Amino acid sequence: NLTVKIILKYDIPIQEFMEELKMAMVKEAKRQNPEYTMVQLACRTGIDRRYIGQYLASESFPVKPPKAELVLEEVHRICVRNNSKYINKTGPFQTFESVCNTLASGCLTHNAVATELLRQGNIIDRGKQYELVTQIYTPKQHDIVQQFKLLTTELTRMNDTVLYNFDTADKNQRQCQRNIYSTQVDPKHFPEIKVEMSKILNKTLANVDKILSKYEEDVPIGTYPAFGISAFMFGYQNKDKDK
Repeated sequence: NLTVKIILKYDIPIQEFMEELKMAMVKEAKRQNPEYTMVQLACRTGIDRRYIGQYLASESFPVKPPKAELVLEEVHRICVRNNSKYINKTGPFQTFESVCNTLASGCLTHNAVATELLRQGNIIDRGKQYELVTQIYTPKQHDIVQQFKLLTTELTRMNDTVLYNFDTADKNQRQCQRNIYSTQVDPKHFPEIKVEMSKILNKTLANVDKILSKYEEDVPIGTYPAFGISAFMFGYQNKDKDK
């Protein structure tokens, strides 16, 4: 669900995402076991063995551009030929509809493609025509690199915690994500409990922060596996209290 939200928020082409995911899986499987052959990597990842070598040797994998991008490029060519930044919406020749029928026939309607390009800000609706704003398909890329760096750091920390918990599930001394809870406390006492716990947690977290700061090195965030404690305060509101 988190991945889907990120893909939609930043308009990441699904084909590109899937290819990057497959490439990452193959390389990680090879890193975990350098002795794996192509066939073994295919079995381990479930990816067609014909592509394993390409994934291992490449930093990126060529993918087909989105239909909307192909349509936008053709609209740009038509506008250049006609020395205009406008294109008619409908009609059989050199119109937005005719371009979509040629490049996206059978899978998308011209209205659907137009809706996407309008949302991206690549074209403007001018009644019977569309105005071309940009010749380049421009998904929302603002701050995406920085966003993904932060996301990667947080996911790495979470991943390390989950793997640690799995690896130490049968051990007596677990130091990570230990929970203390009760199902025998009346929710009406939650506000009082929060006040009392906050006094303890605030002091404890402040002391932990001081200890960690003492040992931190001047290296980029995410250089080492995450280490520390995590504390969450959960509340509960009785929806039936006014009934």
